[in-house]
Amino acid sequence: MSLRDLPHAEPGVPDVRSGFRLLVWLGRQQPAGQVGAALWGFLWLGSIAALPAGVGLAVQAVVDGSGRGLAAAAALLLALGP
Repeated sequence: MSLRDLPHAEPGVPDVRSGFRLLVWLGRQQPAGQVGAALWGFLWLGSIAALPAGVGLAVQAVVDGSGRGLAAAAALLLALGP
């Protein structure tokens, strides 16, 4: 978005018959933002859910005595971590 795009066009009259209808109206006004937020949330929660798998791979590599597997698990954990 550039400053040339501002101010936004008049969005219309919101549906204020209930809180849920207002939220639906707001969501329909910004579909790109909704999709972007959903994708970022999926990426964030997916990386959190994958952390235990990386730790499990690291433990299994130590049990097997595999240095290459441990390095791969460490790389995965570094990629998933903050």
